[in-house]
Amino acid sequence: MDKEEQLRETTFFERNWKEMLDNASLTKAEFCRRVGVEPSNISKLFKTKNAITLNKVSKILGVPVDVLIDGDRYHVYQNLTIVGCVRVNGKAFILNNETDIDNLYYNIHHYQI
Repeated sequence: MDKEEQLRETTFFERNWKEMLDNASLTKAEFCRRVGVEPSNISKLFKTKNAITLNKVSKILGVPVDVLIDGDRYHVYQNLTIVGCVRVNGKAFILNNETDIDNLYYNIHHYQI
């Protein structure tokens, strides 16, 4: 397999995980904890093509799954900053990124907070 074929067989995430974790201010250990894998399995995690795992990774890193796969539009998400506070039924929620928004949305709809 030549170099071009190898690139087609890898995801953007696999080739750029270090930069993506740095941009999300995550250490490898913290990233593993959030994904729910043992640090000893991190190299498998970076090579994953499993849709469920990539979906979880996308939420942690705050980028869509398709960006993890092909890298298109990554520069848009790289500089995206969301900071805010929302009050729902008297409870305040700090929103620092898209993942916080997704989590709030999920909690509102599933737990009627």
